[in-house]
Amino acid sequence: EFLATIVPTENDCGILPFEITLDNYTREKWSCLATQTQQQQQIQVPWRTITITTKDARSSKKIKGFMNYLSERKKSAIGKCSIILGDDDDDCETTTGERGCFVVPFDQKFQIIDNNDEQVQFQCKVLKDRSMLA
Repeated sequence: EFLATIVPTENDCGILPFEITLDNYTREKWSCLATQTQQQQQIQVPWRTITITTKDARSSKKIKGFMNYLSERKKSAIGKCSIILGDDDDDCETTTGERGCFVVPFDQKFQIIDNNDEQVQFQCKVLKDRSMLA
């Protein structure tokens, strides 16, 4: 089981649950950080990109290995969760159950933000309701 202690940046605090289980992998285009498919642009799938920071050296080491694993296999990790996310900053709502989607895209490089290699930043994508992907 992969465990890492991470936190979203200040701008993204409060939208994620306490724990997220990444339980699947995908190579679908929608899981990439760099691109949105034409279909997603047409129906305007409201992905939100958030920046995540590790809390300690142990988590940083695990995240770096995990990101390299994803990159080598060209697969993004995905998980279901409840997400507090509105259409704009003033209109936030919580998804009921685990309808939300949390994605760790493979097409990115983590950034070391602490000289002692104790904190790493990377980006994730969240979607309030994964039924929008169908």
